[in-house]
Amino acid sequence: MRKRDLDRAERVFKTALAYGVGAALAIGLLAIIGGKWIIAAFTSDPTVTSYTMQYIWIVALSYGFLAAAFVEASSFQALGKSWSGFWLFLLRLGVVTIPLAYVLTNVFDLHIWAVWTAIVAGNVISSVVGYFWIRHRMKKITMAEVPVDAKAS
Repeated sequence: MRKRDLDRAERVFKTALAYGVGAALAIGLLAIIGGKWIIAAFTSDPTVTSYTMQYIWIVALSYGFLAAAFVEASSFQALGKSWSGFWLFLLRLGVVTIPLAYVLTNVFDLHIWAVWTAIVAGNVISSVVGYFWIRHRMKKITMAEVPVDAKAS
């Protein structure tokens, strides 16, 4: 891959990351601000409302990290390394979120807020690992490794 193409790919990655994180944070903030009205459209049950508001207050601001992980996984796919994106989401759910939620609720007997915290941990860890992984991968890229459509050549 030519130097300017790699520079362009890195700019596109950074732009997608910024827009994705920004949009997800905006959605998270809107959920926090309008959560009660959104929930009221679906239920009036006070227990459901309480749990849902708790989820929103704990998890909503981690949506930016989740968006970052999606951008990173998509970047791997664009490089022809789709398994890396799979491993990133396996890390998020299978290694961090689900086991941590299980341990926090069943071993330490914590309440449902611990599940929400496990979701945040999965979002943060997978996006940080994904960021450093994709940056490392982009530094090692060569033209022979990039999938090219025959019609575009």
